[in-house]
Amino acid sequence: MTDLTLSHGPARAGTRWETRLVLGSVALLSTLAVADRATAWLIGEFPTYVPFWRLRFEFLRPIGVYYDMVERNFGGMSPGTFSLLALFAAALIGAGVVSRIRLARALACHLTFGVAAILGFMSWDPGFAMRSHAQVGMTSEPYAMLGMLLALIAAGLCLRIHAEYVGWNPASSRSYRRARIKLLRLRSHLGGTIADVIDRLGPATAGARTAPITARATRYQNRGR
Repeated sequence: MTDLTLSHGPARAGTRWETRLVLGSVALLSTLAVADRATAWLIGEFPTYVPFWRLRFEFLRPIGVYYDMVERNFGGMSPGTFSLLALFAAALIGAGVVSRIRLARALACHLTFGVAAILGFMSWDPGFAMRSHAQVGMTSEPYAMLGMLLALIAAGLCLRIHAEYVGWNPASSRSYRRARIKLLRLRSHLGGTIADVIDRLGPATAGARTAPITARATRYQNRGR
């Protein structure tokens, strides 16, 4: 009975690194989305100012996938309204990830994963999602990589929370410990290999640099004699 109560009760708050990762991801994506809408509004107000056009279509257009999806499903929306909704959603996710309620943290991490995955998928090669690119999003390798990176980070946090739900503790798992030991050995081996390569290159370089100095010193000694 005690174990059952503990498993469904409030969990500890997310770790500091977990909180920072989710908050950083959400803050970055929401800021870019708001910047895209603000630039679109500036283009409407100052249509002849070329830097605004360049800023949006060369740097911010791929992040507009979120607005494209909202516009496609709910109709047009003013830049101010969309920006407020984006910031409000980011604040909700941020509040969820710092909550001591496990379900709230789980939802925050899963929402972060979904939002980042959308950006990565819609920014990928058009051949991979040709139908979607015709209506929303824009191909961009940097944004695709950003979306995939944030999605992988969020996916790791989601798996960690799922492990908590089923009561699996990685520290008590033999497979996890073995994998960790192998990873540490691999890292140590790679470090030793790199150090060996540096040691092999070091003497040749040092000899090349010190040889002229030694020759000059010998000359000066001979002159002194």
